[in-house]
Amino acid sequence: MTFQAANMPRNLKLTPSFASQAGVTMLLAILVLSSLLAVSISVATIMFVEVRSSGDLLHSETSYYGADGAVEEGIYKIKRQVATSTCSSALPNCYSSSIGSVNLSSIPPVENALTDPVFQASISPGGSFTNNATYYSFYDPACPSPNPASTNSQCQLGGSGYSRVKVTYLSAGSSDSVFVYVCQFDPTYSVNETGQLLSHQYDSVPCSNPSNSEPYWVFSPYSGFPLNSTQNVYDSSVNGLPFDSTKQQELIIYDPNTGTNPPYIQVQAYDQYGNPKGVPYFEETAVDVNAQDAGVNRKVRAVVPNASVGR
Repeated sequence: MTFQAANMPRNLKLTPSFASQAGVTMLLAILVLSSLLAVSISVATIMFVEVRSSGDLLHSETSYYGADGAVEEGIYKIKRQVATSTCSSALPNCYSSSIGSVNLSSIPPVENALTDPVFQASISPGGSFTNNATYYSFYDPACPSPNPASTNSQCQLGGSGYSRVKVTYLSAGSSDSVFVYVCQFDPTYSVNETGQLLSHQYDSVPCSNPSNSEPYWVFSPYSGFPLNSTQNVYDSSVNGLPFDSTKQQELIIYDPNTGTNPPYIQVQAYDQYGNPKGVPYFEETAVDVNAQDAGVNRKVRAVVPNASVGR
């Protein structure tokens, strides 16, 4: 005879309670360890970044002063007109190859007669075409006049090698309008002084008189090309004429207003192939130095007046 307790389920299994508690404890332990690991990794990452930044700052200072030392060499070389023939293989271009732990030879110091292809400048208020205007000349500093004996075709013609210039008005707190003039002239032409104008003469000094119809103007110059917040781009290939690379050009900009905030412009120039090309520094030379210490690079540029200027 079989006896069964009343109301006792047939499939009931009795499981000890400590088995489920052990699983929960293990899960909590895993979560706590994961949290501690995450916190440890975060702290280690922050410490690594701080240590690396401190090291970069230390090497950055060394790189900067190394570059500054090379710039001092450049200033001395340009102002004292140190001849290239005095340089040796150990001192390419008359510059040190290293200063202490700073390496200057991977990218040697470079003397550059051109600005960056894209640059910004402020225009002084209260100017006119003949007073307080900003001038940018477009020519080859290595051959500013025709040199038939040169191996450079542009030097043979005395041309600039430029095809286009673009001037953009920048919003920098000023509401003044600026006026843009662009002229283009043949450097082989003379100025008429006899009263008899010839085909290879100008009747006034190129770029000197905006009130006449001389052929050296790239576009109608009588009032200039206005640039402001609404009409904010001048492009010689769109608003005037593309440059003739065998000639020289000049960009003249002035602000006739008397506002307190000077307007800012951006200038972009292009060579005869459409590639970006800087405009010449006027009677100045830039020394670009790239210095490296322990993988940290710093670049310094100094613009030095040429010795012949007497400044």
